[in-house]
Amino acid sequence: MSTRYAVPVALLLVLALVPTMVHGYLGLRQDDGRRAASMMAPLSLVELPSARSRTSDWAERRLATRDFYERTFATPEGEVRLSVARTYDAKKVYHHPELAVAYGLDLPRTSVERLASMPGVPVHVLRAGEGGPRKIVFYALHYGDGFVDDPLWFQFRLAGEMLVGGRKPMTLFFITADDPGGSTLEGTWAARVLGAAVTQFQQQTGAGTAPAAE
Repeated sequence: MSTRYAVPVALLLVLALVPTMVHGYLGLRQDDGRRAASMMAPLSLVELPSARSRTSDWAERRLATRDFYERTFATPEGEVRLSVARTYDAKKVYHHPELAVAYGLDLPRTSVERLASMPGVPVHVLRAGEGGPRKIVFYALHYGDGFVDDPLWFQFRLAGEMLVGGRKPMTLFFITADDPGGSTLEGTWAARVLGAAVTQFQQQTGAGTAPAAE
């Protein structure tokens, strides 16, 4: 190789070395002090009988985290399961989380809703197709100081920051429920459970209430 390219090649190697050192060797992470496992308040907020579901062992295998909380609530509209996971492997929860958390359900109908009770929280909604079990899942994603609307664009926008800075955890709030019908989730018991979880999360130290991150 000609020495005339030595400087550009060296610069490229240095640029490649920075994220390798940050994520591969140093493993830097930014811990904001919030914990999914601390979210017991939704029980009192919705005042429903509930039971623990899957454990952190399951979450470690499927979502690369042990910071996990899950309960199933008995509501007048049927069972509502709340799953909350915080992981530094963001792709595990923003890329089709239903394949892990609601495995086995056929959910071809997708949309994003903004509920009046949670105006700053984009809610990703997936409904079962015709002829299948009447199930619905919906989820919200939180990162840094805001909630995420488009996960792929959000990841692209933060690519530069994540290359040189420590990873932040992404939080998944995931609801699996019997579909109450109707064109919106507004006012449903499933939405109330999600709202209670988000409220409790935002009450933890350091939690932000910033507008949704695009």
